[in-house]
Amino acid sequence: MGNVAEKVVRKAPCPVLTVRHPEHDFVMP
Repeated sequence: MGNVAEKVVRKAPCPVLTVRHPEHDFVMP
């Protein structure tokens, strides 16, 4: 993670989303 995902994780209230989907480069709300 070093692109949009990182920014979304910091802004998102629950960073668990990226942990559950490490295969995706970005997290969709």
